[in-house]
Amino acid sequence: MERSSHGVGAEDGTGKGGSAPRRLKIAILHPELGIGGAERLMVDAAVELSALGHDVRIFTARHDPGRSFPETFTGRFSIAVRGRSVPGAVLNRFRAVFSILRMLLLSLATRVGQFKPDVFLCDLVPHVLPLLQWITAKPVVFYCHYPDLLLTPVRQGAYTWYRVFFDRLEKRAMMLHADQILVNSEFTAKIFRDTFQGSKFPEPSVVYPGVPVERFASGSPSGLEASIQLEPDDLFILSLNRFDPRKNLGLAIESLNCLRLQISPESFSHVRLVMAGGYEESLPENRDVLADLRSLAQRLGLPDRVVFLKSVTDEQRAGLLEGCRCLVYTSPDEHFGIGIVEGMAAGRPVVAVNRGGPLETIVDGETGFLRENEPEAFARALALLVTEPGLADRMGAAGRLRAQQLFSREVFGRRLDVILRSVVNRYTRD
Repeated sequence: MERSSHGVGAEDGTGKGGSAPRRLKIAILHPELGIGGAERLMVDAAVELSALGHDVRIFTARHDPGRSFPETFTGRFSIAVRGRSVPGAVLNRFRAVFSILRMLLLSLATRVGQFKPDVFLCDLVPHVLPLLQWITAKPVVFYCHYPDLLLTPVRQGAYTWYRVFFDRLEKRAMMLHADQILVNSEFTAKIFRDTFQGSKFPEPSVVYPGVPVERFASGSPSGLEASIQLEPDDLFILSLNRFDPRKNLGLAIESLNCLRLQISPESFSHVRLVMAGGYEESLPENRDVLADLRSLAQRLGLPDRVVFLKSVTDEQRAGLLEGCRCLVYTSPDEHFGIGIVEGMAAGRPVVAVNRGGPLETIVDGETGFLRENEPEAFARALALLVTEPGLADRMGAAGRLRAQQLFSREVFGRRLDVILRSVVNRYTRD
């Protein structure tokens, strides 16, 4: 069968003569149902597509009660765990090999049982698309969070040759075997085109991840007030990102240091910076980042102004967003930035680096500020929000409206629904 490489058309999959749209059987393939950003998006896809009436099943190699999102235990969609015995790595090596092996087993598992998918939605491991397409003869949609070959460590020695095979397979698999490619932002779409230039891929379609706007709009106290040690007249700036070296978190502390030179000592005495985010003690990079941040705060004379909160819960996250004056987002090359949208949904202005995904989520001067990746520029924006609460409120309200209109989970689900139906219809005609 010749596979179409056209982008998504205007069809919405409604039945003939305006009848009710067909209910699809949708198989989602994802290596592990953990608690990362990629898992969050695929679980949201399952929740929203199920809510729209589709029969959804996630195929995964791992689903642990203590390390999975609560929506995966509600029964709204089914989960098939296959290939659990395959490790994620051996001696912390060969992760690519074992990820592909897991996904190959999951692909084969879709052929067993009564569940016969109309369409497949996959992410993270495009290398399995040829097998999946061959054994199912059904359309395959691939969600590219970011090209995998750009996320690998610095290549030296034998590792360079190890990755050459997987990079070529990634390119060929998506070029020949993906009926539709989805990306999380126009920024990622451009990176995708630049990375695979000269290749005939389906034109990537942007499907923005969504957040539960109403949950953040009705945030409750975080339960962390004692840790923050706020006085009645105090306020806090929030940094909400995992303790990862790529997140440029030192910029937040350096910006706070510059802020005290731009506002009165009295005003600054009421300001705190809360740095909250994902943290795993077992990861050396997490430990190193946290230690470096604490050292930086000490060196700048700010140890009593900066509060570190590790691995906050979803409820605490929403509460922190509800209580902060504004959100500061320091990552310089964010592909999308789900934390930014969460801040907007909570009605809080966001100060972010003027590169990458934030250019699409934030309207500069209306829902927050986009600034150069330097402390002085960030501090000037923060000074306005700290000293002008009315401005912060107006920007926050505008941000919440923008989140409702463009970045809610419902909008994400409807967009995905239209694309999957269009792909199925196009594939059927071909």
